Amino acid sequence: MLDAGRDRALFDRIAEKYARKDLARSSALVRQRQLNLAVRPILASGAALGTIVELGCGVGAPARYLAGAYRSYLGIDRSEEMIAAARRFNTGNAAAKFVAGDAATIDLAPVQADLVLVVDALHHMADVGAVLRNTLRFVAPGAWFVAVEPQSANPVIQALRWARGRVDRSYSHEQHFFAPGELEELLRCHNLSEIEAVCEGYFSTPFAQVVLPVQGVAAPLAGAAVRLDELLARRLPATLRRLSWNVIIRARWAE
Repeated sequence: MLDAGRDRALFDRIAEKYARKDLARSSALVRQRQLNLAVRPILASGAALGTIVELGCGVGAPARYLAGAYRSYLGIDRSEEMIAAARRFNTGNAAAKFVAGDAATIDLAPVQADLVLVVDALHHMADVGAVLRNTLRFVAPGAWFVAVEPQSANPVIQALRWARGRVDRSYSHEQHFFAPGELEELLRCHNLSEIEAVCEGYFSTPFAQVVLPVQGVAAPLAGAAVRLDELLARRLPATLRRLSWNVIIRARWAE
């Protein structure tokens, strides 16, 4: 069972360190590309992102990465230190606001979100069903739900995560890694439709999670890994795509 208190205390402690992932060129490049890939179909359809509510926002990097593509952004995180870091990270962005709170209970009325975004956070939530039920209090009709999650289909990657958890004090033990089908069923049970799961990230994802010391070398390597992942996304058969680090899942609430 995930312990929300322990997880919140961890992120309070590592907030400043976590922010470095979106400051270093190598990791920021991969993280921004991942986010752009997640929202690309929405933008390609001609729809505006409108009002974004991000759950488990961390330092609120999407508010910076998607600047110009939304009307307003509200980031929510249960870690008050993360929210403080998010405000510093987004200094000067008048369209971005941040509030500390629990995504399963927070009432954001009169906010009407056109996009609920969750990046690397669902697996830290003790009751994702409660979170999805609570979003009904602040989503507009036809709103999008977009999540980027580490996924559990690759046993080698799962073993690496287990090993990291034994040696890295900043790596949370309070996590549940979903299979893509598990996430799809969860959304379906909460009356979301147009559900699409896309496995992505084979060589670039580690660059997104670890800030390497020599950025002059790390950034070009991260760029090469991104290009390789884009090639694999086009060429890999569907059965092998599931061996990725991550899954992007998109869905919509009813009009």
